Amino acid sequence: MMQYWTQLRSRERAMVIAASVVVALALFYLLVWEPVVERNVQLSRSVQDQRALAVWMRQSAAQVKQLQAGAGPRATSGQSLLTVIDTTAKMGGLTGNLKRVEPDGATRVRVWLEQAAFDDVARWTELLQRDFHVRLDTAVIDRENSPGKVTARLVFEESSQ
Repeated sequence: MMQYWTQLRSRERAMVIAASVVVALALFYLLVWEPVVERNVQLSRSVQDQRALAVWMRQSAAQVKQLQAGAGPRATSGQSLLTVIDTTAKMGGLTGNLKRVEPDGATRVRVWLEQAAFDDVARWTELLQRDFHVRLDTAVIDRENSPGKVTARLVFEESSQ
């Protein structure tokens, strides 16, 4: 290699040195600089994502504490009171007994049930109050001829609790 170098003219040596410098700089850029910069960008993005996640977790923790304290936002989860009444009546097996449901103002709903099992009606109203913070405002319940069956006119109201 030394013999080859000594045989080169000074101008050729300068070109080989310049080419070696360019290749060395290119290798440094591709193998060292670019990966370091790319990793730095990835870490910056990750830090931003983690900060956003931490903010969301703090907000969620505050909401959980409010809900556990019973003073949270509407327990109907943003659903209308009509939707909550209809959905829970289906869950409680009262769909066939539900004769009429109509709104009464912005926060109240009137419900008519016929030939409903009294125990199902009682469980349903308890579920609405406990899980959805829907208060039974007025209830008129009449006994039917069949044992355990009732006709009921109920007025439910969203509770602020």
